[in-house]
Amino acid sequence: YVLVIATFTTCAVLLMQAFAFELYERIALFVQIIVTNCMILGRAEAFAARNTTTRAIVDALGTAMGFAFAIIILGATRELFGAGTLFANTRELLGPLGSDAGITLISQPYRLGILRTPPGAFVVAGLLVALGNCCSTKDTKRVNKEKRTQIFTRLRDANPNPTTELNYNSVFELLIAVILSAQATDVSVNKATATLYREANTPEAILALGLRGLKKHIKTIGLYNTKAANVIKTCKALIAEHDSVVPNNRKALEALPGVGRKTANVVLNTAFGEPTMAVDTHIYRLSNRIGLAPGKTVRQVEDKLIRLTPKEFLRDAHHWLILHGRYVCVARTPRCGSCIIEDLCEYKQKTSID
Repeated sequence: YVLVIATFTTCAVLLMQAFAFELYERIALFVQIIVTNCMILGRAEAFAARNTTTRAIVDALGTAMGFAFAIIILGATRELFGAGTLFANTRELLGPLGSDAGITLISQPYRLGILRTPPGAFVVAGLLVALGNCCSTKDTKRVNKEKRTQIFTRLRDANPNPTTELNYNSVFELLIAVILSAQATDVSVNKATATLYREANTPEAILALGLRGLKKHIKTIGLYNTKAANVIKTCKALIAEHDSVVPNNRKALEALPGVGRKTANVVLNTAFGEPTMAVDTHIYRLSNRIGLAPGKTVRQVEDKLIRLTPKEFLRDAHHWLILHGRYVCVARTPRCGSCIIEDLCEYKQKTSID
């Protein structure tokens, strides 16, 4: 995209030079500066997403200096051999050496030298940045792909058949348990559903239980008032729109009250075997901490995990990661001493705690 922006800017400025010279003189420099800064920032952000802070800072400064150097060199070149304005007295100082050696691409009075326009510097610098970025991306992807494969291979060897820790005996029970698990532990949800499902484990039975009866079973779970209301609404929707059957597609699931993207991902993956990635706080922390799939948002992490996780591991990857984040790579003090992927982890502040 760096090359696309640079080329587009160059074309735009050349057109202004040719057909709107007054406009070119007024805004062209500002356009070039803005675009250059955007390119530098874009490069810096992409590099920082997969490198340490120090390397990111050095890379950003180096990129900016590279742009500045290219602009100065090409600017000086056009003053010596073109008809530029950066060093207005060059031609006077150098005499014949500073004469216009430009090539007439369009009729007078607009003449363009071989390297006369500053956007040429952006294209050259943009090409170098894009090439360097491409090479570094290939190397990183190659290394990361190998590490990812090793990470998931070890997690699979340690737990060949991972599954959710929520207790359920039907897709409907799983759906309700996942709705209740938002901002709550699986242990607390299992305690609540153990008594609830003995009395009511179908949409009709929970509706017959009523809102007050449902709250009695789940009152030990955080936000139980809101969750109870959503469960009742979901049961009504399932009866009215899906013949009491939990749908197996994302759109229908997310249309149910209390069901967001993460809940839908859990149900699609656990109940229907879809290769989805339900990113909770554990997976988000783990992915950023060890460098598996860094992202600023939950959705960025999810998309990266889906894209970069080898297909053979994708179906169970959600369970492996959440369990590893819950019991080993914990929030405050990760248990690096007992971590089976410690040597593959990019986390800098490792501990010796088992």
